[in-house]
Amino acid sequence: MQGALMGSWLPLIGGAAAGAFLTLLGTLYSGYLSRRHEHRRWLLDKRLQAYTEFLAVMAEWEVLYRRVRLKHIDDSDMAEVRDLSKRLAASVRALRLLAPQNISNRATRTESDARVLLVAATKESDEREGGKERPFPDKYHELWEHVDVLINTQQQDLGAGQRSRRNRGMRGRLAW
Repeated sequence: MQGALMGSWLPLIGGAAAGAFLTLLGTLYSGYLSRRHEHRRWLLDKRLQAYTEFLAVMAEWEVLYRRVRLKHIDDSDMAEVRDLSKRLAASVRALRLLAPQNISNRATRTESDARVLLVAATKESDEREGGKERPFPDKYHELWEHVDVLINTQQQDLGAGQRSRRNRGMRGRLAW
């Protein structure tokens, strides 16, 4: 009788052990998914910061570039040029670490073009007469075309600027 009683408990004990094992596996897998999600969220936040910093430095670059093109620059202007160049390089290094390769490559090219344009503008500052501005070089317009493409690529990377599937055909109406 004892053997029969023991035999009826074995499936229950086995079922409880399997249930506990599956619960443990589910908890471990859930923790893994949670950590993975948090890491992705952290990386996305860091990318957003790097993208924002890069674009802020580029906006400052444009103001400085236009100012350098208009006047003869002095030592304080050159110090500002050097400082901005360092900050631009730092923002591109952050993008190299955090952003996908296509964004990193485009940012590196943008930095290089911006540096070339700014150096050329500082050299031309001695040749200007009376604050007359020359037409912007083609390379300047190309630079901002690259920045526009870079912004669009960054938006895609962040998942911003895309309408949800539900709202894709809602032209002319507010789509929340």
